[in-house]
Amino acid sequence: MKTSFQDALLSGVATTQLCERLPSGGGVAFATNVKQAPDTLLTRAVVAAELTRAGFPISPATLATKATRGGGPPYRLFGRRPLYEWGPALEWARGRLSAPVPNTSAASAA
Repeated sequence: MKTSFQDALLSGVATTQLCERLPSGGGVAFATNVKQAPDTLLTRAVVAAELTRAGFPISPATLATKATRGGGPPYRLFGRRPLYEWGPALEWARGRLSAPVPNTSAASAA
């Protein structure tokens, strides 16, 4: 008999997949499906992996630097651990995109 968790996994609502080993040697990072609810809370490593999979290459170290200096996506603290909501993090990444440019000369003029 399947549980509701197993049903959710099979339907793709809560699917997870192995992404990569964390560069700090801190174990394995699991990234959830990019088709998240916008208010899903994710760790810094998972947000970096998901944004990279969504086409916005960024590392956890860059997110940590931006959390310290400003300019990064908004986050919340759970104890000492920063957690990012998926929707605002994705909007932040999309907001960093430039307008479409026809060539490199136009890109440097923008």
